[in-house]
Amino acid sequence: MKELPAFEYFFDPYGHHAFIQEDMLCDCCSAVSSYHHVALSNLDDGDEVHICPACVADGSAAKKFDLVFNEIDEDVSPAVRDIIEHKTPGISSWQQQSWEVHCKDACIYLGQADAQDLANASHSNKASWMDDFGRSVDDWEQFIEGRPNEDFVVDKYQCRHCGETVLVYDLS
Repeated sequence: MKELPAFEYFFDPYGHHAFIQEDMLCDCCSAVSSYHHVALSNLDDGDEVHICPACVADGSAAKKFDLVFNEIDEDVSPAVRDIIEHKTPGISSWQQQSWEVHCKDACIYLGQADAQDLANASHSNKASWMDDFGRSVDDWEQFIEGRPNEDFVVDKYQCRHCGETVLVYDLS
């Protein structure tokens, strides 16, 4: 079996379901792969395409199918923008989210946060939530009870430079 590529800004995309484990023919390179990523082509047909990890990692799938796997709104270097948008598998979310940036670089996506991550949230993460949703500290305490759940997930990122954990809230 061919070695699976690693992704600089996505910790364990195979364990976090960015790729589906199933033998399939890659729509980009026509090779059979045991993992594939599903994306919608931005070409005229808008068809679903199944892409092997190698074609995501090298950017060939993004080029062939005019794909942007992830949006990144903040100012980062053109090289980092290219990696996030064209060479990093997309994150499944209810809301179209922008990839998180901290210390002027894209963060590493660690997967969905669990209840312990919310309980240990930094002051800046709590403040961000309160600002985004117009809530108080008391509201935060009520909010994290029973979270995350099927209608609400929290994505967890980590800064590559200072190690800060950044939480992003995704509501159905």
